Amino acid sequence: MAALALGALAACGVDHASRSNELPTPSTAPSTGSLEITIGGLNGADGDVLITGPGGFSRTLSASEKLTGLAATTYTVVASPVQSALYDFVPGPAEFLITISAGVTSNATVSYVATTGALTINVSGLPVDRTASISLTGSGTTTLLTSNGTTGRLRPGVYVVSAQGVPDVSLRYTAANSAATVTAGLTRSVAVSYGLSAAARSSTDRPDDATGAQLKVLYAVPIDGTDRGLDTAGVLQRSISSWQRWLASQTGGRHLRLETVGGSLDVQFVRLPRADAVYRSFGAAIRDTLEKDLLALGVVAALQPKIYLTYYEGGHIDRCGSAAFPPLLPGRIAVLYLKGTITGRPDCDTNPFAVTSTSAPGYLEFVAVHEVLHVLGLVSVAAPDHGFNGHLTTDSSDLMYAGSARWTPSRIDQAQRNYFNTTGLPGSLGNLATSPFVITP
Repeated sequence: MAALALGALAACGVDHASRSNELPTPSTAPSTGSLEITIGGLNGADGDVLITGPGGFSRTLSASEKLTGLAATTYTVVASPVQSALYDFVPGPAEFLITISAGVTSNATVSYVATTGALTINVSGLPVDRTASISLTGSGTTTLLTSNGTTGRLRPGVYVVSAQGVPDVSLRYTAANSAATVTAGLTRSVAVSYGLSAAARSSTDRPDDATGAQLKVLYAVPIDGTDRGLDTAGVLQRSISSWQRWLASQTGGRHLRLETVGGSLDVQFVRLPRADAVYRSFGAAIRDTLEKDLLALGVVAALQPKIYLTYYEGGHIDRCGSAAFPPLLPGRIAVLYLKGTITGRPDCDTNPFAVTSTSAPGYLEFVAVHEVLHVLGLVSVAAPDHGFNGHLTTDSSDLMYAGSARWTPSRIDQAQRNYFNTTGLPGSLGNLATSPFVITP
């Protein structure tokens, strides 16, 4: 029986070992997908793209990115407008659906487009201690600017760049207005170039911007002299700016009140009635003769509270400048003899004028302000260190020095006891700090 049973088992043909190898194999098919989002057109700015889906899924992207492991379903993509310091951007499309399939990378693109542009203003020509005043007007808006810089997020269109005048030590800097086109997504550059304003030449005394004590500048040419156009070429304006700024640096911001017209220095041109040789023949009385002729011509106004600085295109027998020194030497004009000569020294016209309005003053600039102070009655003969004829003789670096040492002007009344003291000087001493011809900050 046992043998029969074994045979029956063998006859049924069942292989138990082989059946254990035929169990089902688990599925390896992917169940999730991917989404590659491309965000473009932002010119370096960050985007704002929100992707949401079932089960509370939410991701915000600021730049292109590939999202993996996403459930196979439909997602919503919402792109919002963004802005950078320079531009505004709007997306396209702003909202759409995308379906993710298992095992597949889906692609979507959000393209931003700039809707605004920018302008860079490059300011030049102003002293470093002056502030520009510029308005940018266009597309219904006005933006005020005070220095170099870029103004962004401007609507496209044509803008007018207007530079207002900038005052400085009784002078004025101006710049031409211009137009600039703003283009979405681009930054344009506009140059605003300031320069000292020079009024058109006039041979008459134009209406003044202000009344009262002030210094008027004359450019006088003898009847046979060469007119070099120093009044119209900006030469005198730059030179006067140089010594005015130096004066302000020495006096706590004080400077002389200059006669102006329309905010610009008013330099009056004068063609004198005599030849240069005739004026020279008057010797030490050249200045007196010039003042008499200017009075006769009506250039020097007898009843107005003005003093005059005259740049004379002629010579002198022994100096580059001279001035009245009231009350000892009555008068109201100071003169620079642009073709003067001094025995044993270089001729006056070998000294250059200041190259720029902010250049350090040179010899001609120091002579100009020195002589103007004489017309103001400085230095008083009663001043402690007065030497002779309105000069100090103790400090060769003082503006009002005269003497045997070489004149190297670099300061004003260091002792503050002769002609400049903001707290006052004793007695009847003339004081530049309180002169009606001086503007105090």
